[in-house]
Amino acid sequence: MKKLILPLVFSALALTSFAQSTSKGLSGYYKSSFSEVNFQLFLFENQRFQLSLNQQEHQSDIKGVFTLKNDTLRFSTDNVFDRFVVNQKMTTNEVPVTKIAIVLGEEDTYYADYIQLMIGDKYDKEKLKAVSTFEKKDSVYYFSQKINADDHLFIVNSLGGSKSYVYDYALNNQINELYIGQNRGDILDVFNQLYAYKGKEANEIVITDGRSPLSFFFIRSIEKADDKKAEPTFVKPVKSGFTTLTKQSLFLDSTFEYNYSDAAVADTVAAAYDYSADSISVFTDYSKALTEAKNTGKYLVMYYEPKDCSGCTSTINEVLREAKSAYSYIAGSVNKSYVFYQVPEADKNRFKKYTIKKFPAMVILTPQEELLYYGYGPDNKTQLDKVFTYYTDFVNNLKMQQVNVVLPARVEKSGYSEPELVNYLKESALVKSEQYADATTPAYDGYHAESAKKDLNNFSSPLETAYDTLRVVHYLDTLIAKYKLNSPPDTATVNLIAEVMINTDETYCPLMTSQYIASVDGQMKVSPAMQYLLKNYAELKNYQYKTSADSYYDDEGRSLYEIISERIKRALYAAETEEGQRKMLAFQQEFIRQTPEVEHFETPVLINNLNFYAGKLSLQPMFEEVAINYCEAIAKNPEAVRGIVDGVYTKLASFQKKAFDVSLSDNHYAILGEYCNSEKGDKACFDQVMAATLNTAAWSFFENKVNDELLKKALNWSKSSLVLEKNNPYYLDTYAHLLYRLGNKVEALKQQQLAVAKAADKKSGYYIQEDMLSNMKGDLQKMKAGTL
Repeated sequence: MKKLILPLVFSALALTSFAQSTSKGLSGYYKSSFSEVNFQLFLFENQRFQLSLNQQEHQSDIKGVFTLKNDTLRFSTDNVFDRFVVNQKMTTNEVPVTKIAIVLGEEDTYYADYIQLMIGDKYDKEKLKAVSTFEKKDSVYYFSQKINADDHLFIVNSLGGSKSYVYDYALNNQINELYIGQNRGDILDVFNQLYAYKGKEANEIVITDGRSPLSFFFIRSIEKADDKKAEPTFVKPVKSGFTTLTKQSLFLDSTFEYNYSDAAVADTVAAAYDYSADSISVFTDYSKALTEAKNTGKYLVMYYEPKDCSGCTSTINEVLREAKSAYSYIAGSVNKSYVFYQVPEADKNRFKKYTIKKFPAMVILTPQEELLYYGYGPDNKTQLDKVFTYYTDFVNNLKMQQVNVVLPARVEKSGYSEPELVNYLKESALVKSEQYADATTPAYDGYHAESAKKDLNNFSSPLETAYDTLRVVHYLDTLIAKYKLNSPPDTATVNLIAEVMINTDETYCPLMTSQYIASVDGQMKVSPAMQYLLKNYAELKNYQYKTSADSYYDDEGRSLYEIISERIKRALYAAETEEGQRKMLAFQQEFIRQTPEVEHFETPVLINNLNFYAGKLSLQPMFEEVAINYCEAIAKNPEAVRGIVDGVYTKLASFQKKAFDVSLSDNHYAILGEYCNSEKGDKACFDQVMAATLNTAAWSFFENKVNDELLKKALNWSKSSLVLEKNNPYYLDTYAHLLYRLGNKVEALKQQQLAVAKAADKKSGYYIQEDMLSNMKGDLQKMKAGTL
């Protein structure tokens, strides 16, 4: 896979000589370029920034906040761009011993010797311990330690023996568990601190690391179209019930730098590992080579070159000699993926069936002798270098070719048999998950099609390397509709559905019109895969489903509720047409109707969504119906709401624990715009979701000027939201407005005064935007004047 190596990433950036500037004065769009990389810097009045880096066809966006203080402009990136990910699970009491887990992933365990950490009140390099010294189970390292109130967690990655940045996280003695991981890939690395000064030109800012200055020039002011770039990049906690811990500081420990003058000089050639033991097996008998390919599942490479290879750029003997040398990694890489058949003169006619027109030539087959690739011409070094290398780009492209060309041909040849459909879906999901295995945020597709050469003397067959999501979904629909929809439910089928859905996450839609559905009735209906999940929810809800996409982030897998609900959220937010949005909202309602077990998970999200789309899509009647049915069942009587909500919480937390954890985290964010703070406990977070739902419904009824009968219902919901969260100024504001509309102006004025007081109190724990506080104050004055 090709990764984008970024020469510049802001982690801690100081720009000097802006004493007379303000964030408003500095706001704007700036541009620069360096080598093949183009930089775009956006500074916003709200002190957010975005740095966009474009290198050829790749782009990466880095976001964060900046502050202007004491002649210095400082930037800090959002958590998602940090090298390390630290999650904490809090309790309300002091913890005697904190459990700590460091998760590296099986492919990253070599970092264990270089990632070092310590816990204490101050940084001491001598107390750092390598992760590899802790107890290990699979790819997770464990240890326990008493954490004091003023302790900090210090983490450093010293790989490479260079100056290393130390991440500093403030801790406290109420942390029950710490979960530490690292962001992977080259994009999310920490780079040297940068400084900046004003350039010679009025519109120039020069940023430098002390050696290589780079000028950014002001291009234009911020425009409306740029606003989305100012939105924060959120990082979701790795595990449910945890919150993300933000680093307190980042500092450089230069003592990690390797001292070349004092170090003993080793003879690296004499001491080098002898890789010649990893010799490449060269077959000269086709049947034996094919048997080996079938037994090992490797690709079969057939290669022939004439004895007198006139004009050839290399020979197979030269390539093999290099691959077998004592210092080459190539042999191990070749043996991992290929079986090599050096075609003898007597068997060269075998190439005729593959339309080979010239020699030397190379053909690559699957173990079932299906054609993947062929190339020919005197530039045989280019052909051989595709296989004889330790880079994985070409073999990854062969895997994509197999999924895009070979496996679909098997499916069609079999008449869409169940075994071939299942094999195709598993292989395509596996390739997609591997395709993004080393990607970071945002994920990049590292595959590029091999184009046919214009040189007529040399030819390379093209490889289909674009992931065909439509075909994958079509095959999944076909499998479920033909073989599974009316069969007894089984967890293996759900695992396969989940594998496909998660690995086609950016495009999968529960209502996608596949070719199969179109051939049946031409209507956009719920996809067969989603029908299967809804139909069998009760029997399958208590199992966990793990996909290849979950291997690093969640050892336990996903609940069935999470699989369905997440697809609904993504499809709704991605819908570009009003018709698509209506259908997704209707499907969300159908999900709740068909699966009563998810009523209290999903209905609050549906109410929130309908409130957002009601005006745009003319769905107010649908919103009112859903809101009345749900809110009346919960909060018809404010005096009973506490007992009802407590009962719902107990039932959900006891009988659908995994789904409950996910809903509490994801749905809390969907409704309230932030993840549940575990310091308050699950019960308090659940109360927040329920209270917010009741308040949303009540305020919508006020805004849409429903009749007095419905307003009285809304008043009960509003009062109930205050039973669950009594000091929330938003809910007090809603309650006051409903009282005023229903004629109780004295009590309305009293409640609005309380709302304003709570909103203005910075110690209340509620963040109220200035414009919202101003509106509350304005409505208070209107109530006093009787003009609201």
